[in-house]
Amino acid sequence: MIRFFSKVVIRVLPQYQIIKLKLNAALANTFGQNYNLTHKSTRKDPHMHPTISFEDFEKVELRSGTVVKVEPFPRAKKAAYKVYVDFGAEIGIKQTSAQVTAHYTEESLTGRSVVGCVNLAPRNIAGFMSEFLLVGFADAEDKICLIKADPVVPNGQKLC
Repeated sequence: MIRFFSKVVIRVLPQYQIIKLKLNAALANTFGQNYNLTHKSTRKDPHMHPTISFEDFEKVELRSGTVVKVEPFPRAKKAAYKVYVDFGAEIGIKQTSAQVTAHYTEESLTGRSVVGCVNLAPRNIAGFMSEFLLVGFADAEDKICLIKADPVVPNGQKLC
């Protein structure tokens, strides 16, 4: 057992506060963070990512766009498409590789309203430069379902 308190502190603090402080210290050791029982955290799962500030969130450029062209991507390790999205006059058309073949055909993607993170660094995927990240959720079978604005908004709108 780890001792955190001097006899002076123990005499001054009520018993429930001593237990709470010891529990906070034990939880901090377990989870590797400053865990505080007085702060109602939404972090219930130790595998969740740490919280970020609102200023950090504002740096993420999630923008609306429309798919203008889709091509097969045979060089990709997993089944994927080359997807070209128009993000409006300010950003223009960007390209990405997307593993969305389980739920979407080339025809069903073309003209579809989508959301993409446009300020990630470009990434080379099997010789193809991916310029943004098409975003969606994984379904029960771990296949990607794309997100979109409903109703449709103009291309280039930033998520707020």
